[in-house]
Amino acid sequence: MRGLACMIALVAAMQGGPVESNGAAREERSARELVRQANQQFDRGELEPALGLYEQAKKQAPDSLELELNRGAALLRMGRYDEAVAAFEEASRSREPELADEALYGLGVVDHLRALDAQDQPQQAIERLQAAMHRYQDLLSHRSDHANARDAHRKASTLWRRLREQLPPPQPKPDEQQSAQQQPQEQSSNAQQQQSQAQDQPQDQPGDQQQQAQSDSQPSPEQQQNAQGQSQDQSQQQQRASQQQAESQDSQPQSESGAAATGSEAKDGSQMEAEAQLRRFMDQQRQRKQRRVEQPEPAPLKPLDKDW
Repeated sequence: MRGLACMIALVAAMQGGPVESNGAAREERSARELVRQANQQFDRGELEPALGLYEQAKKQAPDSLELELNRGAALLRMGRYDEAVAAFEEASRSREPELADEALYGLGVVDHLRALDAQDQPQQAIERLQAAMHRYQDLLSHRSDHANARDAHRKASTLWRRLREQLPPPQPKPDEQQSAQQQPQEQSSNAQQQQSQAQDQPQDQPGDQQQQAQSDSQPSPEQQQNAQGQSQDQSQQQQRASQQQAESQDSQPQSESGAAATGSEAKDGSQMEAEAQLRRFMDQQRQRKQRRVEQPEPAPLKPLDKDW
């Protein structure tokens, strides 16, 4: 019996190295299984258990940036934005373009969702939207086929314009207020100076100038005769013009009334068509705006599933 126990201990000691290697392989397989199980729970909306499995897998694969992206996606869905930003920033250091791009999109989604939560404070929401649009633009500058980033940028731009309309008009600066108050005062003082100068000027004229003005205003006998002759010629011309106008009115055909009626009908038809086109255009704009308002949130970020 004692010899059998010694043989078992010797065999165990000889197999110590291979047993440790098999243990590492089992841990690696366990990390793969944890991530796949966590992804399934993530898809079902079981975010807390999924995050716990990601944390367990992270302990076994601490250098995996894919796990950081998956952790960030779960934290984002749970509303833990600060922790999600830290995870996405860590994943963005990856040398794999797809992983780095998804991390950049995740950072934009965080700012976008924070803006949606702060819509009651338009200025703060606008700043968040500007940060989100900047990240989306960085991603689209080298990945123009990223559909989620393009759609999220459109939604952020629409909300940004709507919030800008809600902002109060900018208040003038103190220097501008003082200058605006000084301008009316300066204008009133200038008006008073002009009025005082006008009162100081002499109002009386010499008597000989008044008599000269009266003599110049009286016409001579020759001028009076010429004026009478001109008035008679003008009266004769007016009489001839009135007679010609009466004759032309009598000779006009009655078809003008029909032409006027046809023109008015054509005008009414074109106006109705223009109004119909305007109504169709407004309906299209209303439907497009309604579709944008119905889905203001960006597309969610999904965890990666790879052969770990």
